[in-house]
Parts: sequence; C-alpha cells; structure tokens
Amino acid sequence: MSVHEVLDQIRQAMPYISGVTVSGGEATLHKEFIFHLFKVIRERAEFAGLLR
Repeated sequence: MSVHEVLDQIRQAMPYISGVTVSGGEATLHKEFIFHLFKVIRERAEFAGLLR
C-alpha cells in the first residue's frame, strides 16, 4: 500500500475519525513510510482537523 492509498482511505474516513494511529505488527519496521505519511498529513490543510 502506498502513502497515496492510505491518504485516500483517511480522506474517506475523515467524517468519522478525529486522528490517525499507526498500529499492528511492528509498525516501526516501516518507519520511513510512517514518517512520510505523517509528514504529508502535517503539510496538507485538508488534514488539519486530525492534528493535535
């Protein structure tokens, strides 16, 4: 799954969620992907409601 695909899923869920949590398996094994995902979330105004 790409960052773009995850962002699409987040967009669809935004009316029902208040944040994004990474879990399952060993998420830190994918730290570059997670870093990029959260970097994009922080940079895009459309996701501002998910930031705390």
